[in-house]
Amino acid sequence: PVAPPVPFRPAEKLFAGTWEGTVHNTGPQSSWDTEFKLVIDETETRFGELSGGSVRRRGKTLAYHRSYKSNDGQEIQYHATLIVHDDNRTATYTTSEKRTVGRSHSTTFGKGTLEKMS
Repeated sequence: PVAPPVPFRPAEKLFAGTWEGTVHNTGPQSSWDTEFKLVIDETETRFGELSGGSVRRRGKTLAYHRSYKSNDGQEIQYHATLIVHDDNRTATYTTSEKRTVGRSHSTTFGKGTLEKMS
């Protein structure tokens, strides 16, 4: 006798949902904490409200990258990553934003722990 086929179950979406927590930011002249909410869509191809960049997934890491020129002529490189912990309910969120005008540049970093709310 042949075993019955295993029913198809789509893999649980690791990143999709609402993530919330506090992110600590450090800029060139100050640092501050921000209450942060990140919504990842069901397709796991949109990184919150960020647009115009690329989203890549590798294992338990979802990464966003965008390079663009602002209206005031600044060249901006923005990176964000969401690294899900083994419990699949918490994640480390990091950001890096480099702004360049002519020869001067500044970088702001952010890091925090987010909890999956839904």
